[in-house]
Amino acid sequence: MIDIAAFLRFLKRRLWIIGLVTVCCLLTTYFLVKNLPDQYRSEAQIATGIADRTQELLSASANDYYRVMQQFNGLIEMMQSRNVINKLSIHLILHDLESPERAFRPLPEELAQLTVQQRNEVIQWYKQRLAGGKPMSLLDNGDYPFFDYLAMIGYDEDRLLESLSISRRGETDIVNIEFISENSALSVYAVNTLSQAFIGHYYLTATRNETSTMALLDSMLVEKKRIMDEKNALLRNYKSSSGVVNIDAQAEALYQQIAEYETKRSQALSDVQSISGAIRRINEKLGNANDADVNSAVAAENNELLRIGREIELASKRYIDNNFSLQDKRAVDSLERERSTIVARISNKQLNNPQANRQNLIQERTTLEIELARAENSISAIERDLASLKSRYYTMAPAEAGVQDLEREAQLSVQEYTEALNRYNQANTENAGRLRLRIIQEGLPGLPEPSKKSLYIAGSGIASMAICFTAFLIFFLLDNKIVDSRQLQARTGHKVLGALSLVKGKSKDLRTIWESEENDFNYQVYKDLVRALRFEISNKMADNQWKVLGITSLSGSEGKTFVASSLAYAFALTGKKVLMIGDDCDDLASLIANEDKVGANQFEKFLVKKEIKAEDLITVLKRNPDNTSLLEMRDANNLIAGFEILRDTFDIILIDINSLKDVNRAKEWLMFTDCSIAVFKSGESFSGNDNGFLESLVGMKGFMGWVLNQVKVRANVSIS
Repeated sequence: MIDIAAFLRFLKRRLWIIGLVTVCCLLTTYFLVKNLPDQYRSEAQIATGIADRTQELLSASANDYYRVMQQFNGLIEMMQSRNVINKLSIHLILHDLESPERAFRPLPEELAQLTVQQRNEVIQWYKQRLAGGKPMSLLDNGDYPFFDYLAMIGYDEDRLLESLSISRRGETDIVNIEFISENSALSVYAVNTLSQAFIGHYYLTATRNETSTMALLDSMLVEKKRIMDEKNALLRNYKSSSGVVNIDAQAEALYQQIAEYETKRSQALSDVQSISGAIRRINEKLGNANDADVNSAVAAENNELLRIGREIELASKRYIDNNFSLQDKRAVDSLERERSTIVARISNKQLNNPQANRQNLIQERTTLEIELARAENSISAIERDLASLKSRYYTMAPAEAGVQDLEREAQLSVQEYTEALNRYNQANTENAGRLRLRIIQEGLPGLPEPSKKSLYIAGSGIASMAICFTAFLIFFLLDNKIVDSRQLQARTGHKVLGALSLVKGKSKDLRTIWESEENDFNYQVYKDLVRALRFEISNKMADNQWKVLGITSLSGSEGKTFVASSLAYAFALTGKKVLMIGDDCDDLASLIANEDKVGANQFEKFLVKKEIKAEDLITVLKRNPDNTSLLEMRDANNLIAGFEILRDTFDIILIDINSLKDVNRAKEWLMFTDCSIAVFKSGESFSGNDNGFLESLVGMKGFMGWVLNQVKVRANVSIS
């Protein structure tokens, strides 16, 4: 996350660079754009008819909008296609070659040096290419660099498209064509020529497409009709050869006849059963009596009845064999009436005859036997006719399957022909209603466009400031140097107790610094910052009743010795007895520069004698730098006892401890301190190896925080 406040301070110190770069960019842009030529805009308008045509032919408004947009986009893309722009390029260069005195742009040297004959050859070649309608490419560079000529004079495709703008005018039916150039006549000529060239190109392309489409659809329609006719002819021939005209109607008729004959057969079988039962009952009534006595009375009538019965039987058979003809039916009815008359006559003669009833039963049995024979004969005839009908019905199944296949193929061919016919008719309709492009407004000369020089200059200034801002932001993000307290606290995660300014000049005598006049800004700032640091440390130590303060750093070049001396001097000024312990007491004494009040004793001798002479202001104990380990000089108990004596003798003890990179010595000395601080030099950065030392500070006993040293300050500027 970016520290905004730190970045603003970083940027504030470099505002002069941004101002200088911005001024240079503004001046450079001014000299570049002051001689730019004026720009002239010309506009032509083409009515397409797309929107009106869509409203008439389409019904769904949602689809209308997207279809209209699609057609307009396709039309605009076609206007910007290589074929159309190439025609405009050739028209422009032909205009300049054929009328040099009215040329839109000065001819390049390669064209100006051509002879009249060579120029005519070039003109003729361009006209032939224009008539051919093929776009130009690098392959056209031969005896003359025809393609390069367009780029030399500025009429190539890329530069024309840069100056050309084609768009739909709002939601109207109009397409705007705009062209901007340094020549008003050129802009007018470009939009008018492009409009005419595009309309000609569009109609040529549309006519060619319509012709090819209609030819394809017509051949498809003819082929579909031929297939349809073949399928229908096959269906007719098959029906004729199989004897089936309307197979559904014929099958239905046969099925009805079969059902009728099945009913007749069932009825005949029922009649046979009922007649047989009646005969059995009559025989039971007659018993075993002698029929000869009975028959003697009416022998003649009985013989007549038998004869008529046989004739009825023969007539019934003919009636069935002749498919129940009406004439045979009348013959059977006539014989029946004759038999009924004879039976009635016999009954009248034997009304009171005791044997009349028996005779009647015999007569009735005879009649039933005749009817039984007729019923049995009718069953056999019905079964023959029923078998014939079923045979005819079953033989129609293969014919029906063949007819269905042919009818399905014929129906499919009719459907395909209908679809082809619809597509053909639709294509005819679309061709009749195709777009009718027309120019409704030609390009006209106009006044030059408002100058954009001021916009270019303002844009260059804004861009230069943005570039500088971005560059400084990148430098800020890539810069790992710690220059203020906020950065140090954010990087280490520990509180920063204070910051000390850089003391300029060769003299770093503490007495000179503290006894300087108030108007000496360099020394005055340093003293104020030391006092502020003394206040923070003093309060913290007083709250916890600490007396021994260790002062360390990440490396040996952070200036911790000078910081320790400054704190000692500052505490001494408050009337406290101060003890300083360090490796180089001579340097400490020279820094304090008060030989009358400063003494330098040996720390090792103190550990032996346990005696120390306290000076009035500051007492210094010098350590032997050759002793690499404090614990190797005395055991821990001896050292603790020594430090207890020092605590009783002095109000505050400051130990100039080795840097954290001297790990073993620093840790041993920190064992005997109550609290500690670390000094970091402003302008330095943390390396990857320093992360381990930073982690060791987390577990350090009584670590109070950091002191940022040697901060560069200016008058009226805070270093927080």
